[in-house]
Amino acid sequence: MTAITASVLRGATEGSSTHAASELDSYLRSVGNDAINHFRASFTNKSREEVLLEDIALTTSRCFKADWDGYGAAPISRNALTLAKRFVDYVITLPLPEVTPHPDGEIAFDWYGDSESVFSISFGDGRINYAGRFDKGSVVHGCESMDSLDFELVERMVRRIFQS
Repeated sequence: MTAITASVLRGATEGSSTHAASELDSYLRSVGNDAINHFRASFTNKSREEVLLEDIALTTSRCFKADWDGYGAAPISRNALTLAKRFVDYVITLPLPEVTPHPDGEIAFDWYGDSESVFSISFGDGRINYAGRFDKGSVVHGCESMDSLDFELVERMVRRIFQS
């Protein structure tokens, strides 16, 4: 579940003492990231694109100053934010990723499978790094510019996460 999605949904329910709110929170945590984003899109009448763009904005909003994490993190660069937003159109047909700010100033989209499979793509100043770990110890990694990134490769790797 995306950190921001979880916190937004929990924030709506944690202050409430109703049993139904608690059950909803438990259920949403159990069904996973894509189901939560689908629920959010349906419940709020927002498209999957709007949900992902909102996650990017909310997740990075506190990260534009140096030391945003209290451990010396670099501020998220405007270039990283621009690349991440540009990439939304390419991943909108895939399960929605977790959006994570990195202490080196990058923004990452992370997908986690049922096992120990993971695929991550991070956006920095003019470059995109990606890495994946799949079943049976298979790995993939690379660094590209937005113009040279093979989007079909990214799609295959994300779909592979959910086939494990």
